[in-house]
Amino acid sequence: MKVLIVIRLAFIMTSVLAQTPAPTVSGGKHPFTFEDMMKLKRVGAPVPSPDGKWVAFDCEDVDLEANTKISHLWIVPASGGESRRLNPTQNHEERPRFSPDGKRLIWTSKATDPTQIWMCDFDASAGALVGQPHQVTHISTGADGAIWSPDGKNIVFVSAVYPDCKNDACNKQRDDELKKSKIKAKIFARLFYRHWNAYTEFKRSHLFVVSANANPMLGRDSVEPSTLPSGSAERRPTNDPRDLTPGDHDVPPFNLGGQDMYAISPDGQEVAYTSNIESEAGPAFVEATSTNNEIFIVLMAGGNRQSGSDPKKISTSPGADSTPLYSPDGKYIAWRSQARGGFESDKWRLFVQDRQSGKTRDLTENFDRSVGNFAWERNSKAILFIAEDHGEAPISWLGLDYEQPIGLPRMHADDLAVAANDQVFFTRMSLAAPNEIWSVFPSKESAKIGVVTHMNDALLSQIDMQPLESFTFKGANDQEVQGFMVKPPGFDPNKKYPLKFLIHGGPQGAWGNSWTYRWNAELFAALSSPQSVGRDSSGTSPDGSTESRPTEVSPTKASSAIANGATDGYVVVMINFHGSTGYGQKFTDSISGDWGGKPYVDLMKGLDYVEKHTRSSTRTARPWLHGQLVVRPHRPIQVHCIARRDVQYRICLWDNGRALVPGMGIQRSAVETARALPEMVAALICRQIQDADASGTWPE
Repeated sequence: MKVLIVIRLAFIMTSVLAQTPAPTVSGGKHPFTFEDMMKLKRVGAPVPSPDGKWVAFDCEDVDLEANTKISHLWIVPASGGESRRLNPTQNHEERPRFSPDGKRLIWTSKATDPTQIWMCDFDASAGALVGQPHQVTHISTGADGAIWSPDGKNIVFVSAVYPDCKNDACNKQRDDELKKSKIKAKIFARLFYRHWNAYTEFKRSHLFVVSANANPMLGRDSVEPSTLPSGSAERRPTNDPRDLTPGDHDVPPFNLGGQDMYAISPDGQEVAYTSNIESEAGPAFVEATSTNNEIFIVLMAGGNRQSGSDPKKISTSPGADSTPLYSPDGKYIAWRSQARGGFESDKWRLFVQDRQSGKTRDLTENFDRSVGNFAWERNSKAILFIAEDHGEAPISWLGLDYEQPIGLPRMHADDLAVAANDQVFFTRMSLAAPNEIWSVFPSKESAKIGVVTHMNDALLSQIDMQPLESFTFKGANDQEVQGFMVKPPGFDPNKKYPLKFLIHGGPQGAWGNSWTYRWNAELFAALSSPQSVGRDSSGTSPDGSTESRPTEVSPTKASSAIANGATDGYVVVMINFHGSTGYGQKFTDSISGDWGGKPYVDLMKGLDYVEKHTRSSTRTARPWLHGQLVVRPHRPIQVHCIARRDVQYRICLWDNGRALVPGMGIQRSAVETARALPEMVAALICRQIQDADASGTWPE
């Protein structure tokens, strides 16, 4: 959860916080709009070809009118250049993966319902698919998350199945019975049963393996005559999937995306995976509250493996262990590990285990940051990883015999992928631009990074994006706290502007130089639109009714003056208070049990700092802050409002007096019928606030 506070204030000039000359809207550029955001292409993770010549990726487009998102496969030369579509289809396609020899490509496709894994031959010289794609999986419960075995013989994928079913026929029968049943009630006898608005449906995610060499033209149980001299018939591989992780547990467990939580050993003999099976806890184990994910390994083969060989647990931490990844030479297996059970925001350490001796080492014992996405170097002697730090997420290089990692140039990176020539590909974003694919050779002295894709350059060249300005101040306990500011396009230091105060959630989270489609500071700072999403200029709500704004209270003279100038945009301020990530684990831990203490002090001191240090160079100039927050009280800000002088802080989210979320009066219909994607609720809120500014109709 994140909170938006709008402060009625005025300011006329910056001095201490101004890091760049005041920008102006010029050169035909326009302020960032919601419609611009929906036109941006959403670039996925890079997938380099085995020969290092190409990079495949998926890219998502938004159809605002249809209220849909669709992903397609793209490819670009590894050295950079023009990106082009790989498969000219209207189907939703994502997650491309090259075969180890580079001659085939698999991906997840929505050509069928549910999704399945598809395959096509790949011409490495031309960087193009050849022949007709064919469907690899036919499992009734759908397939996703496919990876190749390093020997190219098998494909492992994920499917959600009924744990007590022994075959696909059983799963299909259960699904059909549920669809046909007139009883829609669901009975759950244990936790957990739902994530937010999605029920588990009594299914479990399992890993399945299927042959990569089955003949797609044959039936699933067909036998093709062999041309062996003896004239005997040889049974060809079929696409009947085998469940590698049977049982009443999820493999992988619920996650919000990111690095795969399973991997195949270089020799193709075993699979390492993440699961939460705390059997030793007995009746005390509650899956809904446990964070004790563990790393298991299981043999890929094993005859008719429905029960299969018993998996072996190789992790021992009481906290979460996740994302196993084998070294290219097969000697080691690495994963991320947390020490404390039940604490999702504990430091993520990087563990490496010698597969022969079983000895496990913490490579980041002396590194006070959490390890995110990581990848092995091809020589198996070092690991590259992402670690959030002071609003950025730079790449670090860590040798197996090093005590401290070596940081590469500062930026916000993710989705690391190492090619055969040691070229590292990754996605990079900033506050002013969404993901593009970049690359670097970390072994070279300069470690110069270069951009590979340019999917959004044309559109962004027309938009007047603003830089992120960082500042620090003394917060709670007199400790240093970092904040960020974004000024509106065409910022004029001689004009008055309102300020939007963004408060991040988590509560262990952070603002920084990163892109988001939900709480986008550039969009909050940009000029207001004459219309808000889902409402026309006549003031009708999305359901067609005329809005009834409170009229018994008139806005103050000060707020009216500022409101009438609101079309000049907003100054956006964000504070990474105590509890934020990227400043060391002690700083992150400091919010535990103290949500209304140090974090509140930091937020208020941050505003004090802005007020004190944003004056004109002349002594007679007014400070920025001399206004008040208006409208609905909001609990996070009210916790210690008595201590905040005589200023009454209130949140200004309202619409027809009917609350979508208690204390955040956004009308539900305004979200559901505005033809805006759910992730853009924040943009809708932004528009509603801006329209209220322009009309000057702010209730107390």
